[in-house]
Amino acid sequence: MKTRIVTALLAGLAAAPAWGAGYGQDEKTDAYELNLKVPDAPLTIPALKAEILRRFQAVSKIVKDDAVQDKRDAPEDFHPYLLDSEWRVTFESPRVLSLSALNVTDNGGAHPSDDYDTIVWDKTAGRAVALPDLFAKPDLPAALHDIAEHAEASLRKRFPREEGQPADYDPVDGNIAADPAKLGHYALTHAQGESAANGIVLLWGAGEPWPNVMGDIKLSIPVAVFRKYLAPQWAAEFK
Repeated sequence: MKTRIVTALLAGLAAAPAWGAGYGQDEKTDAYELNLKVPDAPLTIPALKAEILRRFQAVSKIVKDDAVQDKRDAPEDFHPYLLDSEWRVTFESPRVLSLSALNVTDNGGAHPSDDYDTIVWDKTAGRAVALPDLFAKPDLPAALHDIAEHAEASLRKRFPREEGQPADYDPVDGNIAADPAKLGHYALTHAQGESAANGIVLLWGAGEPWPNVMGDIKLSIPVAVFRKYLAPQWAAEFK
């Protein structure tokens, strides 16, 4: 049965606050089942809610189209597809709302596929904030270098070279670098009871191209790694 890696949504982090009533969207047919859960906080920001729904609709279309095609082409082997998406808040302050998401897709393969997505939303500007936007422009290369270096060391510690692997084996090689495109999805994090962010987390799902057999990857980067590079308007968000 055809396998398509679906890139997108959701990471449940330990620091996430409790759910409110939130928002749910469900759709079920004989070919697929789609589930979306969104907490209360982003629902009060129309543009942010619209962005979450846009992303869900985009990934849902892929799942729907694949499910319908597979059911038509191989009905004797077909099992309904499942897409389960759940957003959570990782940090919130008067200025910023950080969300992460875990997208679990089951398309009848050997096991479900996990993919992450994140949104760091600037309430004042009314837009998503890319990782480079957090830093003063002259300091951006140094900030990305230090973040990547910390992430690389963390990953190597988590996946040390095992017996039988090539002597030059390196899980980082080609996968993590001082490039926003090589630093996964990012979200702000905070310690329990604290009102300021204490760092960021970088996320890759096992369903994305490189983690694969390593499973989901979550690498925490403490603010001490990049504090001195923060743009003045963002420095106040971190402790």
